[in-house]
Amino acid sequence: TQSTWGYTPQMEKENGFIAFKKKRLREELKESDSDSYPSHKDAAWITESTHKPKHPFVKLHNEIIDYCAYVSPSKAEIALRERAIEKITKEAKAIWTKCEVKTFGSFMTGLSLPDSDVDMVIIIPSEKNPRNLVRDFAEHLIAKDIISESDQIVSAKVPILKIVEKETKTPMDISFNVEDGVKVIETIKTLMQKYPPLKHITLIVKAYLRERQLNETFRGGVGSFLLVVLVTSFLQQEYKENKEEFKKITLGELLIKFFRFYGTEFNYEELKISIIGEGSLVKKPFKDSDLSVENPQDIEVDLGRSVRHFRDVVKSFQYASDILRFNSPSLSGILHPIAG
Repeated sequence: TQSTWGYTPQMEKENGFIAFKKKRLREELKESDSDSYPSHKDAAWITESTHKPKHPFVKLHNEIIDYCAYVSPSKAEIALRERAIEKITKEAKAIWTKCEVKTFGSFMTGLSLPDSDVDMVIIIPSEKNPRNLVRDFAEHLIAKDIISESDQIVSAKVPILKIVEKETKTPMDISFNVEDGVKVIETIKTLMQKYPPLKHITLIVKAYLRERQLNETFRGGVGSFLLVVLVTSFLQQEYKENKEEFKKITLGELLIKFFRFYGTEFNYEELKISIIGEGSLVKKPFKDSDLSVENPQDIEVDLGRSVRHFRDVVKSFQYASDILRFNSPSLSGILHPIAG
């Protein structure tokens, strides 16, 4: 499938952003003495080549690629999470023999960070209140000594059982009878295929929000799906305005523009975000100060309404934009102040 950006995901590995990185890196090395760069680095994700380019956008571009590769789960980590999913599924079926257990979220879309929760939903043919189902399952898992930690978030719109599976130490979020998260898996995968920079920008911003405890929906932050929609909308608008420039733009420029766009430029009072088709910014029927984001799977649902700490998110984006634009690069990396 041809992407909006003029190349397929497979071509991206050979001729897209990563190849652009290598091309620019070779150009920079012709002008600089590679031996003048120390080999020591504070940030664990930085590779030797990242320090070498002089241009800050190229340096940041390289570091974003390094960071995303560093936080991507290894085969061993994936196996551990799959083992945890298998164990929890077994225990759910031991109680509710006719239940369906489904996994969704960042683990299924490839947007997980090293300590991201594994999201699961248990579908039960039951009229029982989900809050009671959360309590029942928590009691069962504790009695079976399957988990080392548990927290019942029963006051949330969608009650959640947060656990840490004991053997694999995998953090997990378990809900009941709400399949919205399962339905968005293919939507997210399609968007990542259509907009190759989406994964890189989303992972960086997700890590940034997590450091500030602004990344969980039930706490009034920006959840993973909403973040994907925000990044997608930004990319759509940038592409419309600068089609030719996007053939050579760096991930570093896109990241800074994203933070500036939502931190200082976006008109939250008058505009609503939609990513349907090629995306649009729709005028609100009346002005308000809330974030308004159309759910691409159900346009009657506003994803932005759940972000109670919306103003804190906007301020954090403005801060990140300033940090990336004005801080001098160091051995610890340009991303270190925002990605942790």
